[in-house]
Amino acid sequence: RRSTQAKLRPGEDETVRAVEQRAAALLGRPEENMEALQIVRYGPGGGYAEHLDAIPLVGKTWEERQALEAQGGQRLATLLLYLNDVQQGGETAFTFPGVHVAFRPQRGQALLFLPADLAGIPDP
Repeated sequence: RRSTQAKLRPGEDETVRAVEQRAAALLGRPEENMEALQIVRYGPGGGYAEHLDAIPLVGKTWEERQALEAQGGQRLATLLLYLNDVQQGGETAFTFPGVHVAFRPQRGQALLFLPADLAGIPDP
């Protein structure tokens, strides 16, 4: 990742609490299950290489899976909130055999995707 970022403390102020509460309501999951909010800024030349948001489980031992559970478990959902319009680049893209979909950031918009199912199995 080529960016600057800040991780916010859960419930640190009124705005953070409001975002956390709205995200929890949207996802139907308790706030305690959420990772800390992050603010990320990609400047000119910045970006994030293609990756999976879910944690791959193939080849993980039982102990490794237990350690993952102890850290909060699999990431079941990712919610991106866009704070700015972007003039060039900045898309979040999903590529599958024969399909390419890209979302351009627009201020006030959100993108929700589910990198794993409710059992924690990553979506290929």
